[in-house]
Amino acid sequence: MDAVQSTLNPMLQGYRMEPVQVRVGADFGRLDFVRIGTNDVSEINVVGFAANFAAKCEKYANSWECVVGEKFRDLLALEDVGLFSEHVDSPKRYTRNYETKRYRFYDVRWRKLLPELDGVTEHIAGNPTSAIEIF
Repeated sequence: MDAVQSTLNPMLQGYRMEPVQVRVGADFGRLDFVRIGTNDVSEINVVGFAANFAAKCEKYANSWECVVGEKFRDLLALEDVGLFSEHVDSPKRYTRNYETKRYRFYDVRWRKLLPELDGVTEHIAGNPTSAIEIF
């Protein structure tokens, strides 16, 4: 979102084009990638609870907002630094296998993360996720 806001949109405006608006939904969990189609034409779809819930989170986000599911929040909420606040419409209720559960989701103050992200792109540098160390 920061790259769109600080780099892409000024460039678009320089070309007298309308700026774009971005919103983000994310969650954490097991994902499966499924190829659908024929040998000549196919596409890859991501399936799983985390992908589905991330899409729901995105719908709750306004422009320039990030909304995440509770498993994603739990990954980053090691310290309470005011990064997350429970969304006003949380929790989401869903039924799976005839059992109704609740799953919380959170607004993220994503700009607070920007200083922490310096060098992340270079650190990942095309490596598979199994080779990435958390520092």
